[in-house]
Amino acid sequence: MPEEKSTEKNTITVETPGGHTVELKKEMTGRDYRELSDTWMKDVIVEGTANDPKNMKATGMKGTVENEARQKAFELMVVSLDGSTENIVDRIYDLPLSEYDVIVEAVDKITKVLDEKKRN
Repeated sequence: MPEEKSTEKNTITVETPGGHTVELKKEMTGRDYRELSDTWMKDVIVEGTANDPKNMKATGMKGTVENEARQKAFELMVVSLDGSTENIVDRIYDLPLSEYDVIVEAVDKITKVLDEKKRN
């Protein structure tokens, strides 16, 4: 994991192996959590009816939901890339995979609360 440095703005910076500086929010807000959670849940396939909620169960989800949630997490959590706020998500996607993976790992570390809540 790359070294993280705290800033006074409630953000952290992560340096990628290729020298890119990524500024991230330190933690999710309730609004961030809700938006990211909604992205995951909007395409869940549910069996049953709202009239009988005890018998409702999730049986699947759209295949692209992980990519959509990853993009939403980038939009919510990445403040800047190399000091610029312009086209952050597109610029992340255009990085070499090794650089992209470092950013994914850093964002996942902050948004892991979503996974923990889904398990409970």
